[in-house]
Amino acid sequence: MSLAVAGLPNYFKFLGPYAPIAHGDVFTLSEHIATYIANLINKAQSENIRSLAPSQAAVDDFAAHVAAFMPRTAFSGSCRSWYKQDEAGTAAPVVGLHPGSRMHFISMLARFRGEDWEFAYENEGSAAKANRFAYLGNGFTMQEAALLKAAAAAAASSAAASGN
Repeated sequence: MSLAVAGLPNYFKFLGPYAPIAHGDVFTLSEHIATYIANLINKAQSENIRSLAPSQAAVDDFAAHVAAFMPRTAFSGSCRSWYKQDEAGTAAPVVGLHPGSRMHFISMLARFRGEDWEFAYENEGSAAKANRFAYLGNGFTMQEAALLKAAAAAAASSAAASGN
C-alpha cells in the first residue's frame, strides 16, 4: 500500500507510507517497486484498463493490520519519531513503516493481488462497452500476428517478383 493511493487512479509513488525504509538501503526496494509498477502499467495497457487504484477497503484492512502488528515491535516504543503520529513520551501508533521485514515487503510485491484493486475499463459505462476480455483479440499473440504479416508480405513480394 506504499506505492498507490485509493481514490487517485493511475497515481504511483516510491517509498510512501508503509514502505520498509527503516530496514536498509532504498535502491533494492526502489527496483522492486519499479518492477511492480511497470507490471501494473503493462497490465493496464494490454487489458484495456483505463484506470486502476487500490480499493479503499483494501487500504483500510491494511491499516488495521498495521495497527495490530506494530505494537509488538521496537518501532512502537514511547519515543518521538517521524514514522509515528505522536507527542514525545507517548506510544502512538506507527503509521510510516511496513509491518514486516524488507524481504517480506519484496515477497509481497512478487505476487499481484487483483482483488485489492479497482479497475475501470475502456468504454465502461457507454453503449460500446468493451468486454474485459476483449484484449484476448483474435487468439494470436502480437508476435504471431507480426510473423503472419511478415509472411504475407514476403509471399506478396515473391509473387510480384515472379510476375504473378
